[in-house]
Amino acid sequence: MMPVNEVVTIFAFDREKADFVKKGTFSAWVRRMQRLRNTSRGTYYCDNFDVRISTDVLDLVNAGDLIFFGTLTEDEFAVEKCRKIAVVSCNRFGVNPHWHLEAEYEYR
Repeated sequence: MMPVNEVVTIFAFDREKADFVKKGTFSAWVRRMQRLRNTSRGTYYCDNFDVRISTDVLDLVNAGDLIFFGTLTEDEFAVEKCRKIAVVSCNRFGVNPHWHLEAEYEYR
């Protein structure tokens, strides 16, 4: 079994509903990489999140899906509460096959 330290909720855009729908809430291994970014508008947090979810519990995830760190119902959902999944890869090697996700600090 893959080590986990958090729970995440993932939402995907449904073209028929023209809205995000909840894919589920999953146990995950999460690592937050804290960074600062300097711009002409000032300094702000630009953290990245490294997330691993077992392929046994999540069948498909795509770049552009949204992730919330914790449990979030569809009624509580707001895009501003979530982060955009920027990179997705599937690691099927080793003892614990998993989705490897990178999420942005801000929704863009």
